[in-house]
Amino acid sequence: QTNELLTVQSIEKNRASATLELSFQPANFDGVAHVRVCISPTAVTRKKHKRLLYDALERDPTTHFFRREKFLNTISKKLRKKPKSGLYALVYIKPDDFSEVHQAVGILETEDVLAQFAVETRKCMCPRDIAGRFEGTVIMVLLQRGNKREAEVWGKQLVDHIRKHTFMVGEQTVRLTCTVGVVGATGTYSNLEELVSGVAKVHKQAKAAGGNRVALRESIGADARLKKYDRMWVKKIKASLAGNGFCLAQLPIAGLRRNSTEMYDMLIRMIDKEAKPIIPSEFLPAAERNNLMIDLDKWMIKSSMEFCTRYAAEKVFVRLSLQSMQDPSLVPWMRKKVVELNVDPSCLVIQIPEQSAAKYIKETKAKVEELRAIEVKFALEHYCVNTSRLHILDILRPDYIKIDGTLMHSLVTDAVLQESVRLLTCAAAERNIETIAERVENANAMAVLFQLGVHFMQGHYVHEPEVVLQESSNFANLLEASSAK
Repeated sequence: QTNELLTVQSIEKNRASATLELSFQPANFDGVAHVRVCISPTAVTRKKHKRLLYDALERDPTTHFFRREKFLNTISKKLRKKPKSGLYALVYIKPDDFSEVHQAVGILETEDVLAQFAVETRKCMCPRDIAGRFEGTVIMVLLQRGNKREAEVWGKQLVDHIRKHTFMVGEQTVRLTCTVGVVGATGTYSNLEELVSGVAKVHKQAKAAGGNRVALRESIGADARLKKYDRMWVKKIKASLAGNGFCLAQLPIAGLRRNSTEMYDMLIRMIDKEAKPIIPSEFLPAAERNNLMIDLDKWMIKSSMEFCTRYAAEKVFVRLSLQSMQDPSLVPWMRKKVVELNVDPSCLVIQIPEQSAAKYIKETKAKVEELRAIEVKFALEHYCVNTSRLHILDILRPDYIKIDGTLMHSLVTDAVLQESVRLLTCAAAERNIETIAERVENANAMAVLFQLGVHFMQGHYVHEPEVVLQESSNFANLLEASSAK
């Protein structure tokens, strides 16, 4: 009938995709009546054609990343919305000395090399990362990571990967290095133009230093714009501390070998005038630059103790800044709060990044011994899996180590990395240390971690961060809604 389709399937084995939809129409050919058999595109084919058309209009044909205009428009929209946790970071990637590739393979084959370079870059990206060909051989990527350190680690992993990879053009081999600049998309940049200019400048500085490296721009320097930015946040931080303008958020830690729903990673949020939470990547950099971290850490520790008593938490993990780690009054203050709030001190786990602990090993060891004297537990977070660094476990004797979340993206496919994690879990078990994997975001990673003997995991695959505790009556409605959720 009119508009009726006849579906036919290939009778050959292993040809499940060979499906045709046929329609029939009357036609004339050389004055003779015929029936025209028309092959109609299937839904899959139509979708494929739509994708091909979209790619032709929006994507660079060599790299298959977004064209410059589309990339800038996309990240501009993305940057208008703050992430629920962590921060956005803009990355500027450029192969080093690409003119040498021209000489080695000829100008006609350089696009092939760049295409392969883009493929290797994509392998290092997460699904939510956005990439575009900015100009010439420059690729830019917008990352969403927990902090600027994780974005810097991503850049280092890419630099190492490109340096070790062999590119093929016909029978000819080509070796490349690249230089990566990274900036955090913070409020110090008032618009996209400033952000892009900032990351391009970082790349230029890294290339001038010899290339084949990653450079992170911690700030834009002590200029008037940064000072103004800091003044704004310092005022807000002090007002929030005085007026209960902070709230506590928790990220559950799930057991891979036993149920552990009473373990939580504690996070801080500032509350704006509309009772909406502000993520720490917005205000903590200013707090660190202006010596306000001790006050914020004390707020976090006290609020986490209250959380333990209110929700009967088994363990709560609280980060300690470098400023607090070097503060001699912190542990005596904690001892006093434990008594005042009538909380079991063993519920509290103070965590310090491995890099900071290693850099200030004597101070960290002294602080850990003080914490242990009042029965507070200790964890090393962002722990790398280099087995040559196991001596730090013997020196500090942590109760927990958190395996660096930057490793989770490649863990599923990297057999060498899996073996390193397995060796680490064995070394930890020998020392009665429990292991926690950070930033787990899919079931495949969870399955691999279970096989490797990891005890716990945390990340958005387990649960999104959730606001749970706020003392100020001004935010009672927000708390009630959060508790109900």
